Amino acid sequence: MTTINRKALPLFCIILTAGLILGPVQAAEKYLGESPDLAVSIAGANEYYPGKEVTISVLVENRATPGTKIIAPGQDQWPDRPTTAKLVRVALLPGDAPVIIRTDPQMIGDLPLGSSRSVPFQVKIPEGARGGTYTLPVDLQYTSISFAEQVGTDTQILHYKDANITRSVEVKVRPRLVFTVTNVTGAEISSGQEGELAVTIRNNGTFKGRDATVRIIRHDGSPVIPVEGSAYIGDFAPGDSFSTMFRVRVPDDAQGTTYPLDLVIRYRDDEDDLVDSDRETIGVPVHGRAEFSIEPAEVTIPRGLSRDIALTIRNTGPVTLRSAQARVKVIEPFSSSKYTAALGDLAPGEEATVTVSLAVDKSATRKVYGLDTEIQYRDALDNIVVTSPSTLRIAVVDRNIIESVTTNPVSISIIVAVILGAVYFYYRRKKGE
Repeated sequence: MTTINRKALPLFCIILTAGLILGPVQAAEKYLGESPDLAVSIAGANEYYPGKEVTISVLVENRATPGTKIIAPGQDQWPDRPTTAKLVRVALLPGDAPVIIRTDPQMIGDLPLGSSRSVPFQVKIPEGARGGTYTLPVDLQYTSISFAEQVGTDTQILHYKDANITRSVEVKVRPRLVFTVTNVTGAEISSGQEGELAVTIRNNGTFKGRDATVRIIRHDGSPVIPVEGSAYIGDFAPGDSFSTMFRVRVPDDAQGTTYPLDLVIRYRDDEDDLVDSDRETIGVPVHGRAEFSIEPAEVTIPRGLSRDIALTIRNTGPVTLRSAQARVKVIEPFSSSKYTAALGDLAPGEEATVTVSLAVDKSATRKVYGLDTEIQYRDALDNIVVTSPSTLRIAVVDRNIIESVTTNPVSISIIVAVILGAVYFYYRRKKGE
């Protein structure tokens, strides 16, 4: 057990009482030799291509070194450390780089020791920008505590200072092949068929692509579908032009209009990387399906008879019908000794007249029949194509009296006998005179 000297007890009580009355002594942390130290860098990739609008994220970091910390009794705590950069304003500048800064300077607030903030800037890199590594200045403005002035025993005056410093970041502009399409010609590309597409492109940039290959690519849901979709160019220097043919296919349900198709050039750049140019969208003219009309649209044939029918075929579609041949699909109760006929070449709007033969069975029902008529032709690629059919209407009717008599063998025999008898009596009478 601890023993307290009786003589020291009054002094101990005085000290203890004073401690209880006065309470703990207040103290504040003060820092000497500190100031903000801001550094900048690019967050993420720093390589960009001409002709693009990109977001460059500038990372601002406070890399200040901590100074001397002093515990000052009886003084107020400073609201900020001298290392804190307050009211920071960041501006990205183009410098000598071939870029356009679209974002104005940005306020990012306070940046304490050890903290960082990513600041996005929209930057346009023009189409014709030359490749290379460029320095972009970053202007930084901020405020920080300079020193504190003690006035009396309970007042401090904090003095702030403004700073304006310039840091920089590096960006790399990778040269890119830039091309335009100077000519597009479709060789009768029509619905349901394949066709050839003639394309001429020109390198209108400042960069030469090595081992270049031009390709066509289907544009989203466009009905124009590549069949043979690439052509080797080789070295494609600025100012060079290149012409080639592609083969495309169009579904049956496509309408006659212009549809989009994309072109892209794959090449090797200065770093021997295999890269793609930007896509260029072109319009491909697509014709509708081949169509034709028949005149007359309806003919009449009596039961049991045959007829030679003259048909005028007119090309009402948008494509030329080459080496065309008309054909009537003969079904019962019809028969034919000639159901096909050559038309030759029919350009849009042209017509030709041909003759087909049709016979109707004598037991056929009296009504209007429909016979499909189609045209087989060769397209621009010399493929054999068959059109959708048109209907030739055949009205089957009874024979009239004359047709009944002249087509019945018994009737014909009687008529012949009567005629011969009349001739015989005529000559006998003439002789008797």
